[in-house]
Amino acid sequence: MFLLLMHKKLSVRFLTLYLMGLLLFLLSWTFSYYVLPEGVLAGKSAAARLAGDQADALPVELLKIVGINLFSSLVVIMANLFIIRDKMPLGYFIPLLWFIHYGALLGTNSFSIPMEQPMAPSFEVLGRSGLYEMAAYTLMAAATSTIARYRLQNLFSRGEKFEPVQRLSLASKIGIGAAFILLISANLREAYQIIS
Repeated sequence: MFLLLMHKKLSVRFLTLYLMGLLLFLLSWTFSYYVLPEGVLAGKSAAARLAGDQADALPVELLKIVGINLFSSLVVIMANLFIIRDKMPLGYFIPLLWFIHYGALLGTNSFSIPMEQPMAPSFEVLGRSGLYEMAAYTLMAAATSTIARYRLQNLFSRGEKFEPVQRLSLASKIGIGAAFILLISANLREAYQIIS
């Protein structure tokens, strides 16, 4: 698995990380739907607090959602400035954690604007924007996996600076652009669903 996450082809890195994320998402979603009480996570995340109440107009809601998601993308990119033991980009862990978080939100119906009821694990989730946002974050992490400037011995150690081995390839630059397009498209869909 590790070799696939560090593969020279962006498509292999992305698909491996995304499939890992989907597995974690499904486990989290199933567990939270069947075990956790409804609304248990409502308003407890930073994104939920930033999102606040529903806006009255599509452009305002869209700007709010895009702002939160662009900040989240920046977190993924900044995390990839660190690599753990010359092997794993720190930014890979962030989308995986967000997959778990999204599954828990979906299973417990803990969104800022809740659904009528928690959503049981089904393909119905493809009608929501969350998995597309997760795909954008995953693509962002995979596309920027070579930008590390600091090496960590573990998650709690101080980073030591080193010269990067690789620069961003053309494929990585295209991947970053595609991730932003996918993210903004998913945000537009989400804003439209919220307003209507």
